Amino acid sequence: MNGLCLVLKEDGHMTYIDETGKEVITDYEISMANNFSEGLASIKKTGSNNYCYIDKTGKVVIDNLEQGYNYYGFSEGLARVSIGKDGNEKYGFIDKTGKIVIGKF
Repeated sequence: MNGLCLVLKEDGHMTYIDETGKEVITDYEISMANNFSEGLASIKKTGSNNYCYIDKTGKVVIDNLEQGYNYYGFSEGLARVSIGKDGNEKYGFIDKTGKIVIGKF
């Protein structure tokens, strides 16, 4: 289960499929998602206002992230986060526990 592909389903939800085309995360519906990096992907479950990070089995490993932030992929143990829009964005980084380690919001 090395490579997972993020796809948009016909019902408008997102999911991840393996190399055979089989859906691998079926415990909940996903409304927003990013690709996996360093084994984790940021997602927003349908009906939730908060992002979380999942592993490749679908297990939530970082939960209860701040609402209103955008969460991106991990690189060298840190993931970029942003808040704001239209030229007023503020950026920082979280570690794999979800703690903001660079930046102040």
